Amino acid sequence: MIKCSRCKSVFPATEEYFYRKTSSTTGWDYWCKNCRKIIDSKHSRTPEYRAKKKLFRVAHRESENARGLRRKATEKVKKPNAVSARDKLGRAVRDGKITKCPCVVCGNSRSHGHHSDYTKPLEVIWLCALHHREEHERLKAVGHNFNFGGRYAASSFVLSGGDIGISPNS
Repeated sequence: MIKCSRCKSVFPATEEYFYRKTSSTTGWDYWCKNCRKIIDSKHSRTPEYRAKKKLFRVAHRESENARGLRRKATEKVKKPNAVSARDKLGRAVRDGKITKCPCVVCGNSRSHGHHSDYTKPLEVIWLCALHHREEHERLKAVGHNFNFGGRYAASSFVLSGGDIGISPNS
């Protein structure tokens, strides 16, 4: 039996009365389903709730930024070549030395630069998030070390001009 902390009613610990909540000590939400539905429907639509939520995000933005910086620092230690290549590519795109191209597989304009070789940071294959993830999963499955080669040879795209791979603005 669990007591709802909002309405103070006691219910059996079942999915009929409570939502699952793994972070809770009991494994169930602190409020019964009825209370949760009432609060969620009322508060999420009010301007006061939205303003309060926005203030919370602004107040905690610094800690989120610090978490991102810690993650990047850890990644720099674990994968220095990848971080360096990604940073160099980002600066080249920002400075207009390289133009982002659509995904070579599906043509999606929101693409990421996939490095077949991190020692050549400006030689990339442009893939959307889906195909980029699929490529990394495929490489991981064959035991690829992410430093050499790949499904697409970046150098072949460099030779074919800027239409698919690297597109310098000269």
